[in-house]
Amino acid sequence: MAIITVEIEDDILEQAKDICAKNGLTLEEAVILFLKKCIEIKGIPFPITDCH
Repeated sequence: MAIITVEIEDDILEQAKDICAKNGLTLEEAVILFLKKCIEIKGIPFPITDCH
């Protein structure tokens, strides 16, 4: 198993954690789902319109 360290702004982290919690997920579970979907479709599972 690997550990990922990411620097992210505090407000973005808190908003993301709240959204995940409202959907019954931890942030860790959401990241794992995202990574599995990327592998499944061999790409990013949504259009990328602004990375900043």
